Amino acid sequence: MQDIPLSPKDKAWAFVDEAGRTLHEYADRPAFIGWGLQDFVFDHHFLKGFTDALPKAEVMAFEDAHHYVLEDKHAVLVPAIRRFLDANPL
Repeated sequence: MQDIPLSPKDKAWAFVDEAGRTLHEYADRPAFIGWGLQDFVFDHHFLKGFTDALPKAEVMAFEDAHHYVLEDKHAVLVPAIRRFLDANPL
């Protein structure tokens, strides 16, 4: 958690701020978002930011998953991610 920039005073703030401001530039590309709605840091507000910037993204959000959503929901997410990647080859 110490690496999560919370203000402009944090080292990684500029990087995260730039990523947030330019995320919409990827809206024309396939995107998959797996989200744990019980994440104590990246809450609903952050998910909304991603879905606003990437409105065509396939979203799987889980009320009962936390920060490590792949650990909490691997049985559902792994097949979904494989399907997504198969449908959207690089």
